[in-house]
Amino acid sequence: MLDKLENKDKGVLGFLAFHLLSLLTMVFKLKHIPGPLFGGDLYMIRGFTQAILQGKAPWVDPYFAGHYAYYGWLSYWVTAFLVRLTGIGLERMSIILPAFIQVLIMGAGYLFGSKFFKSKKYGIIFMLSLLSLRIIDIKISGAFATLFVLLSLWSWTMYEQGNKKHKYWMGVFLGLTGLSHILSFISVVGLIGFAVIFESIKRKKIPIKKYFIPGLITLIITLALIGPWIFVYNMNTLNPSQQYSHSDITQRGIGWIFQMVFKFFIRRGIWRLISGLVALVGLIFVCFKKKNFETRTAKYFFIGGVLLTSHFLITKPLLNNWIAPGLLWGTVNWVVYLVLLVYGLRTLQILIKNDGIFLIITGILLIGLIFQSYTNFNKDRWVNYGRQADPQMQVMFQVEDWILTNTEKDSVFLGNDESSFALNALTGRSLVIARRTHANYYVDVDKRYADAMVMLYGNNKTRTIELLRKYDVDYLYVDSNLIERPMLTRKKFENYLLKNGVNISIQNVRFDPAVADAPVYEAIVIPPQQLRLVEHNLTVPVKQFLIGQNMHSLIYQIKT
Repeated sequence: MLDKLENKDKGVLGFLAFHLLSLLTMVFKLKHIPGPLFGGDLYMIRGFTQAILQGKAPWVDPYFAGHYAYYGWLSYWVTAFLVRLTGIGLERMSIILPAFIQVLIMGAGYLFGSKFFKSKKYGIIFMLSLLSLRIIDIKISGAFATLFVLLSLWSWTMYEQGNKKHKYWMGVFLGLTGLSHILSFISVVGLIGFAVIFESIKRKKIPIKKYFIPGLITLIITLALIGPWIFVYNMNTLNPSQQYSHSDITQRGIGWIFQMVFKFFIRRGIWRLISGLVALVGLIFVCFKKKNFETRTAKYFFIGGVLLTSHFLITKPLLNNWIAPGLLWGTVNWVVYLVLLVYGLRTLQILIKNDGIFLIITGILLIGLIFQSYTNFNKDRWVNYGRQADPQMQVMFQVEDWILTNTEKDSVFLGNDESSFALNALTGRSLVIARRTHANYYVDVDKRYADAMVMLYGNNKTRTIELLRKYDVDYLYVDSNLIERPMLTRKKFENYLLKNGVNISIQNVRFDPAVADAPVYEAIVIPPQQLRLVEHNLTVPVKQFLIGQNMHSLIYQIKT
């Protein structure tokens, strides 16, 4: 088989093997997942994977029993499968697997770049330019999405260039993108969709028949995720978490769009600034090179990415709904940037007319970009945290071991929302509440918060028992977060909480305090207070955890 490969292909395989070894060397230095256990995306992914390992179906909500999944679950299922297959622990697999996915991403980039630019040389340049984004994506769901986005674009390019079998593969890869990461799915479908629409306008022909089969396959696969959203939840978003954890949409308009486009080309850091300017040259090049389908497509991608991100200018006033534009822009612009960067380098080659000098200049630019990405990785706060054996993490792993050994797989835990998030991250157990910015879009999370406050602090024992049975609560988790940190819910539950003896105050707050310019809401703040659930004699202490001689946390079993 290797005999049939060209020298460039063999060189790419050799590079990928070397790159895999270098990535494994980097990740083996990590003692645990490089992210915050309380509220971090990486540990959310770990928890969703742990839920599958503990017997939950991938299409069910890992937080709230009786609900359906609301994040693309394919990467969690694959990770769980590999844990079972290899016997490698989940924490270690969550660190190692991204290295292998990153190599696959590079290979997919080579496939796409070679076909789109009709040159394996430019395929290699496109592949290497992927490292200008990041050396490795530890977030497994994001890495899977990047892989399938590139494979979708490669398959679409093959289909447009006349390979008819790719009308099936294109649908498969797009569907797998949807099962991996819904925003990436929206982005790649949007890019391809705008390209097809603009090209249809140019050719004055709508290719409905051409894209019927790929579209049908995409829909069938993606329904495994979005089917319940449509047919069970009727797309009724009760928890608009993206709107809580991103910049206030009322502060964004046309000016913000121009600002994003400006930052797309004028980037921070000398090497990224140069690459952005080269991408600007690439945009100018494709705007004037109109006869070639691929150059037209690059232009369509740029326009489509801007239009896709600008959707809120229409959907907010008409529907009062939108996808966080900054988040959507982030899932769109990297593809557009890399395509324009390569076209900018191609323009440079045309101007220089000397392959040797061109390769030297390109090599210097790519080395500078890759070195900057490598430096950013090594200086990252959470990467350095992941290299340490933190005492807090060690005791939380003890909590994990005890819960997995001593509680049933369908047990439900009640506690502080941040701590509940961490418990799920470690054990996959179901929760009464979890931090709203990571919770199910289609569940009334604020109602669950209000009910949790009544269970914890309410003075009506009968109502407390009713709620404990309603949510099938098995355990109470008490730690410093529950004792010291307030929790929030919507103002509409004010009378309900007061009626049940819960102390509250009304304040203007951000539902995601980590985002400085997130929108502010008038909401209920529930401070830590008398833990009446314990005083009602409805709990029995079953396990305590210590850091040295100091109490870390305590688990109570619920008795109703």
